[in-house]
Amino acid sequence: MPTNYFQLRGDVVPKVTVLMPVYNGEKYIADAIDSILAQTFTDFEFLIVDDGSTDRTSDIVATYAQVDLRIKIFHKTNSGVVDALNIGLTMSSGKYIARMDADDVALNNRLQRQVRLLDDNASVVACGSSFSKFGAKAGLVKMPETDAQCRLFQLIGSCFAHPSVMLRAETLKNNKLYYLNEYLYAEDYKLWADMSQYGSLINIQEPLLFYRIHNEQTGINKIDRQRAAHLKIALENFSYAQIPVQTDKLKSFLWPQIRGTYDVAFYIMQSFALIFGLLKHSRLRRLFFCKVMFNILATNSARLLRSACTRWQHY
Repeated sequence: MPTNYFQLRGDVVPKVTVLMPVYNGEKYIADAIDSILAQTFTDFEFLIVDDGSTDRTSDIVATYAQVDLRIKIFHKTNSGVVDALNIGLTMSSGKYIARMDADDVALNNRLQRQVRLLDDNASVVACGSSFSKFGAKAGLVKMPETDAQCRLFQLIGSCFAHPSVMLRAETLKNNKLYYLNEYLYAEDYKLWADMSQYGSLINIQEPLLFYRIHNEQTGINKIDRQRAAHLKIALENFSYAQIPVQTDKLKSFLWPQIRGTYDVAFYIMQSFALIFGLLKHSRLRRLFFCKVMFNILATNSARLLRSACTRWQHY
């Protein structure tokens, strides 16, 4: 495959490549496409990588491509989202690469806001945003804002909502950065860790994406494999920061399992031990990091307590 497919075709090089992989996305893809075509920033190509869909996805995308020449379609045999994303990175020709998922909806000023931030801040290699959940769940999710906050958050989890991100293509290509199958289902979390070596990570606090919650999502259907990949990356990030942490204790802190009546109290005690152990390191003694850790503790404790109460009601 050519390194710069669209340039070799003689097309005008756009400022932004919107990259959207899709597999059997007929249910929601029209909403996603409409939201990109309605952007106030218009200098983009819309690269849709169809990962061997067997439903009506291809027909829907083809219909849109007939009326908007910014849409470029690449069909491939099904081999998974990581391959689809990497093909998209290779084929992209924009200065910036904006990720989009086929089941989400972008606000119409999303690209404009992110392009402006990257244009004005040459040191920023990736820019995301806060987002609003809709569908099965609703609510605003505020993401870490500054580079310092993003780096602290990366010790525990991804500092970006993947479909909200705009990336500096030059950073990816110059440093040969790609999504890695080794970290499948958390491949984005790993890429942010790799990109952070070459520049700053920023989130716009304004929500620029509606993130759809539904039962077909990876985080629901592949939860165990996603958590295993997530944990591997978190441990690598702690190791890179030269901060020791025990694998089993970090795993139990992030995803506690209740097996008996006393698990809630045990989880709280173990979590305090983990948190205060980490706070021995001066780099982690920041209000933001404390808030992140205690928010996880509070959320998981409440979930465990609800589960315990449900069990007690059956006795």
